[in-house]
Amino acid sequence: MKGGAVELERPPKALIAEGDKLFINGKIDQALQLYNEVLQRDPTDHAGLVARSRCYTQLGELELAVADADKVLAKDKLSQEAMYRKAEALFQLGRYEHSLVFYHRGHMLRPEVDHFRIGIQKAQEAVLGHLGMNNLKINAKTGFETDRKFLKQILKTEPKNAVGTVSDEVRRIAQLGLDYLDKTTEACMEVQMKSRKNEKKKYSL
Repeated sequence: MKGGAVELERPPKALIAEGDKLFINGKIDQALQLYNEVLQRDPTDHAGLVARSRCYTQLGELELAVADADKVLAKDKLSQEAMYRKAEALFQLGRYEHSLVFYHRGHMLRPEVDHFRIGIQKAQEAVLGHLGMNNLKINAKTGFETDRKFLKQILKTEPKNAVGTVSDEVRRIAQLGLDYLDKTTEACMEVQMKSRKNEKKKYSL
């Protein structure tokens, strides 16, 4: 209370609008404080979650950005704002195939929106770069299954949401990648079997 006047609580829309202005002016931390204030009152506020997700992405808190987008999508699977925020965070996390899924879903809902089309293009280029046969890497920590799931997800998603000729190229390279992994897995199994046989012979002498 100042000078006998009661300071009224600002409505969520006003806080988000002010936060958006701060965000545009590069004052990300201040914007985040306002979005947090909205979500302290109502943790399910969709506009607040989407806005905070954008802030987290800008601040590099990408897992938190995905989490906020997921909270919105859990209640509203057709929220194109949350789809875009999740896609952007996933892309920056390097989960290109997953970001591609959400760019496509958003594009199907809002084909007139440029940022989904641009997102599809950049995600497809990133996937192609990752899957190019000369650059395909096997995750040393998790073996072949991580890469196999990666490729199968692309094959499952792309045919339903294909946009342009690049999608056909993504599917083609994804299939080549799966074939490569299958052959590599077989080769590794043969090497392991030979190694075991040699070990048995060694100890039997």
